[in-house]
Amino acid sequence: MGADPRRGETLAREVVAASRAADDLPALAWSLRALAWAHRSQWDHGTADRLLAEALRLGRRLGDGLLVAHVCMTRHAVRQEMGRPHTARRDLEAALEALTRAPAGDERSVAEARVRIQQATSDTNAGRLERAERQFRELARHPLLTDTDRYKLLNNLGFVIAQRGAYDDALHWIEQAVEVAARLGPAALAPVLASRAWIRVQGGGLALGLRDFEEAARVYAAAGLPLGSTTPSTPTRWPTCGCCRRRPRRRPGRSRSSRRPRCR
Repeated sequence: MGADPRRGETLAREVVAASRAADDLPALAWSLRALAWAHRSQWDHGTADRLLAEALRLGRRLGDGLLVAHVCMTRHAVRQEMGRPHTARRDLEAALEALTRAPAGDERSVAEARVRIQQATSDTNAGRLERAERQFRELARHPLLTDTDRYKLLNNLGFVIAQRGAYDDALHWIEQAVEVAARLGPAALAPVLASRAWIRVQGGGLALGLRDFEEAARVYAAAGLPLGSTTPSTPTRWPTCGCCRRRPRRRPGRSRSSRRPRCR
């Protein structure tokens, strides 16, 4: 899905249709979640939210705690981007509660780590940067995270560190995020390049930062991902951590290049 959201949407639609026809409820719930994520990649959050509501009903009906937790985590990301932080936070609480009913093992351990990553991201957006950095650093040592989890975590950690002005340390983590995201495809790589661009600009590397912005815009366009009226140096949706794309408000006296993105 991350490599090509358009192809992912087509595949998810096919699996949804086949699952409905076969009355395979677990497959239907998981494929609805995948289809919702594809819509979220195209900034169609309303459709994504409706699909996730159906997936959540199915998961609860099946009594599958792991499925319910994953759907709640996906809906948290969607609702954050819809500007609904309070309901998004409740989704994380519901995910943790659902995991208490999931079998112990690696899948549950990874799911719990993902919830904690999202909680740390919420802390970042709320300005609790010290706590967020501590959580991200701890989670970076988790041995079972997938590449998708890891590039987002590394990207968020770099962003948080940059907030306190430690730009060299921030770039150390962002470079790792770029390496992982490049293996996943353009939907992962483009926002991480934009993160690196912002950090480089803030750290005084204007030329390198602008080059990264240009490359991020090119990757977005090649992947067919929406940019709105984005330009390389002033993105309308400034992606920072794989799911961070809201344009920050401009403060008086600040140049366009110094605008700070928010994590999601």
